[in-house]
Amino acid sequence: MTTTTLMKNLSSIPKAKRPQKVASLRNHIAAQLKLKGNEVAIQNALNQLVTQKFLQISDSGLEYLA
Repeated sequence: MTTTTLMKNLSSIPKAKRPQKVASLRNHIAAQLKLKGNEVAIQNALNQLVTQKFLQISDSGLEYLA
């Protein structure tokens, strides 16, 4: 599964039910991409979501832009 597939997966979830904290998003990424224990790959996927302006990380949590 790629970052594009991950974005489609997250987009299919209503915004109110998407992961709201970085830790829960990391767990979601690990589950969807089957990356449990691979922190580098999980962080890379998270970074790509931010780079592609799908979401941004703020002090209060995650803000989905798409």
